[in-house]
Amino acid sequence: MTLTNRHEWLHILAILIACMTLGACAGPQAVGEDKMDLDQSLKTFHKNLRWSRYEIASEQLTPSYKQRFLGRYEEMGEDMHFVHLEVLKIDRDDDVEATVANVEVLQKWYREPDMTVKNDKIIEIWRRESSGWQLSDRVEKTEWRERERAKKDAKIDAETGDDEGADAPPPAE
Repeated sequence: MTLTNRHEWLHILAILIACMTLGACAGPQAVGEDKMDLDQSLKTFHKNLRWSRYEIASEQLTPSYKQRFLGRYEEMGEDMHFVHLEVLKIDRDDDVEATVANVEVLQKWYREPDMTVKNDKIIEIWRRESSGWQLSDRVEKTEWRERERAKKDAKIDAETGDDEGADAPPPAE
């Protein structure tokens, strides 16, 4: 075998190894890339929220939530300050088709003139759209629990055919 032939074989071998490596990585990365997309969306949104850049933060919101979000923070004005936002937990299906993620966030904030820092646990509901992950709602954890409990109760009532209050007398006029 000449040096040229050995060099050609090494070149071909390197290409084959590269192709096999890329092929092996392509499948499992789909879930990992999606997780990175969600992580990046969270970091970008929280950074903009932290620096009171609400208009820029609203670019990551679903159209149905955008006006409510902007109205809320516009109403609070420049008196609202976020000190810290930390993702505590991301709850979502692990499959590639997961389209909803519930994200628990520790939010530390204060509002002038009261400089007392308050801690809230917030649930953010993120939805995967064709354009990427978008925030569709942001509520305190206690309110989110109440909503989830009401959904669960409604589902149970629908399954059992139980109409709450069906036997109750009509309200007095």
